[in-house]
Amino acid sequence: MSAKSSYLVLIVSILVLNSCLDIDLHTRIYPDGSCTRFISVEGDSSHILDTFFPIPLDSSWQPIFSELDDKHLYQAEKTFPHVEALNMEFAPGNPYEVMISIQGELQTSFYWFYSDLEYREIHRVNNPLRSIELDEYLSAEEVDKLFENIGRESIDPADSAELAILDERFNSWIYENEFQAFYSLVQQSLSATSNTLLSPEVLDAQRDTLYFHVLESEAEPGNVKDWADRFEVILGAGTITQLMEMNKLAFKVLDEKLMLRDEVVFSGYQNRLSLPGEIRESNADSLSGVTAFWNDYSLHLLIGDVEMTAATRHTNGWAWGITVLLLIGIGWYFFKNRRDSGSFPGNSP
Repeated sequence: MSAKSSYLVLIVSILVLNSCLDIDLHTRIYPDGSCTRFISVEGDSSHILDTFFPIPLDSSWQPIFSELDDKHLYQAEKTFPHVEALNMEFAPGNPYEVMISIQGELQTSFYWFYSDLEYREIHRVNNPLRSIELDEYLSAEEVDKLFENIGRESIDPADSAELAILDERFNSWIYENEFQAFYSLVQQSLSATSNTLLSPEVLDAQRDTLYFHVLESEAEPGNVKDWADRFEVILGAGTITQLMEMNKLAFKVLDEKLMLRDEVVFSGYQNRLSLPGEIRESNADSLSGVTAFWNDYSLHLLIGDVEMTAATRHTNGWAWGITVLLLIGIGWYFFKNRRDSGSFPGNSP
């Protein structure tokens, strides 16, 4: 099986194997704009927190660790005065940090008796392995069709040929991005030093050979060392290893990008949003009263940002209460004036 075709197995296996991690995120928005976020992480390994998903560990989240039936579970929650404070805990520390960031935005429109709330949340891979845009390979409609059919037990024979073509193009996009990322990093590392076993001219002359050698290898490169080993078959022993030692940080970041790719493929991410009123509009997969649900969206992080929106209208009980009191007060004022002035029927002298 070649590296390119093995991406199909990698993607489909998310549906037929147990996920490495199951991450459930639940955000509850209150009428005053404050919010609470609940996080649950479940996995087979005790290292469930070794993830690129932002998992807070400080005591303010009241984290709870437990184990049940060989499953490890982490749960935590924290309340924030506003969404901006929540965002600060789920933002990357710097532009180069490899992680999944989560940023929300709450818009409120006040109409006295009721208020409209619209919440928008963006999940994105910070510093992604995505130098080549997917639209060069697949349209948005084709991506939707491919993702909708991944892992299905039965596929209409009329669609199978088309899906095979879409899958081939999707796999090509993944491979092109990873090859270009590693090759470019080798180029940059060469340009930064003159004392190496490899010259830029030799690397450039061997580019196509390297491309097809890795493409047709038995299995996909899972990390930077795998890529280096395959390059060194063509370029000579130690040529890439030497560059990796000279530019450790950059190769480490690339390694993290490759690991993040595996995580989003093999993990299941669920997101829930609860608003202070029945949800009127949303792009969620399903709705139940005041809560919207987005299921298994992790795979979409490979191709770009995942945007989740929901809107509600809730009654301002305090506004109704004030209005009723004002009406009672106004009514009593006019009643009292008319009574004191003797203007009620039967009160005239």
